Amino acid sequence: MNELLPDILKQYIKPLAADRSDPGIVKIIEKFTDLYGEDYINSQILTQHDAKGALNKLGINEATSFYSFYLHSFEPPETYRSEDIFGLIEILGAKREAFESELPNNFLRISSIEGEFSLFYDINKDDVYGVDWSESKDFIEGRLTPKFNSFFEFLNWYYSNAEE
Repeated sequence: MNELLPDILKQYIKPLAADRSDPGIVKIIEKFTDLYGEDYINSQILTQHDAKGALNKLGINEATSFYSFYLHSFEPPETYRSEDIFGLIEILGAKREAFESELPNNFLRISSIEGEFSLFYDINKDDVYGVDWSESKDFIEGRLTPKFNSFFEFLNWYYSNAEE
């Protein structure tokens, strides 16, 4: 882990294995290949190598907290917050949903739209936006300001006990 992640978060993250030759990952691959097939297991992000490929596909800058966070966590550690943030597989899947097709390519949805609210990450500016459904048109048209001025700031808030 590195300085791109808030200290408060480091206690929650168990780093991903470097690649699929790791003995623990080999066992997972064998088990899930038997259960779900090779195509399924090949679509999963199990290692840092897999995560790097997904992050690069999304166009994420390596010098950001977003990149470092998702490089080191299979699924984001949960908190008491009502907005659970997505893992990389969910972020990749969200890019293909209807609402996201209206967004400029620099935005990634990083939480569910359930509850009529969602979090979005701007890959160009490293900002995080909190968007209510009623604000979606303003958001798409660029009239909202970010809730957090960096993903680092967002993570620091998300894993702290700070109120909204």
